[in-house]
Amino acid sequence: GTAVQTPVGFVEDGATLLVRTQISAWKVKRMRANPKVRIVPSTGRGEARGDWQEARAQELSVADSDRARALFLRRYGLIWWFLEIARPWLRRGDKIQWTTFRLTPTEGLGPLHDTTGV
Repeated sequence: GTAVQTPVGFVEDGATLLVRTQISAWKVKRMRANPKVRIVPSTGRGEARGDWQEARAQELSVADSDRARALFLRRYGLIWWFLEIARPWLRRGDKIQWTTFRLTPTEGLGPLHDTTGV
């Protein structure tokens, strides 16, 4: 398929990045179909601020994804709480399921900014 530039929130986990998103998101379907991704430091609006790097996406187990949630809550605080808790409530109780991907750069993790494009 065609690559799609998508700004995402992330947390660093050693030499990898963790990306948590709704299971129904198109980026999940794309990464499941093709785990080869490219990442780049970017602004919150997705404007590239560095060099693109090749990486490999691996979906975490449900248990590991649940453990990774704590890292997102620590980094993003109330913003993440709102995404996971308040947003479904505002959508009239629709249950949103989440998953987490580990992005492993093929040549080590370069410098990062606030968001990364996938």
